[in-house]
Amino acid sequence: MAGETSGRAGRIALFLLIANGLLFGTFLGLQYWGGRDRSLPEFNADKIRLLEHPPGKTRPGAATPASVEASDAARAESALCFRVAGMDPARYQAFREVLAKLDVGGGRYSLLTDNKFPWWTYWPPEYEAEQRDAVVKKIALAGVRDVLPITKGPMAQSFSLGMFPVEAQARAQRDSLRQKGLEKVEYGIRPGIGAFRIRLDPESPARAQALKAIMPAWAETVEPQACGL
Repeated sequence: MAGETSGRAGRIALFLLIANGLLFGTFLGLQYWGGRDRSLPEFNADKIRLLEHPPGKTRPGAATPASVEASDAARAESALCFRVAGMDPARYQAFREVLAKLDVGGGRYSLLTDNKFPWWTYWPPEYEAEQRDAVVKKIALAGVRDVLPITKGPMAQSFSLGMFPVEAQARAQRDSLRQKGLEKVEYGIRPGIGAFRIRLDPESPARAQALKAIMPAWAETVEPQACGL
């Protein structure tokens, strides 16, 4: 009777030992697999990454060398260069009207000249002596010191109120002086400063041809290299 009891106890102990071993092994397996990144299986992760961007293909939106070269070639084909022997305010205004007809924005062209200060702000001509005296006093009251009466040329009897290298500066000065009460102040190309070159990027060959067709006769078409294109 005692031997039968001890034999049953031995079998129970052996069963518990095996069960504990299986449970511990299962726990270790879960710890191992649970800590791994299962988003890409290890054996084919590199293959999957290669399939996302296969050789010979670019990602969406990326410019290929061929497309960049084609874009540069189209831009070069549409680029224009004009030479104006004598630019003046009237011709500049006519030029801007031509651009407006084809909806060419200010960022699509540049005016090139050897003169360092081709732009100016000015008070238009006053032909009566009394009126000129009144303008001089008004300018002084506005605190403007950079004033030069123009006595010769097409703008005689006007007043220069500053010369600038770029259009934006002249326009800003015009706006500033108007805010000070000098409501008649204008800005533009200085008269009699020599030849200008106009560099244009109309964005397409078709628009380039349209511009050439309606550009005034005084704007001579020259090789793009003359404008650094």
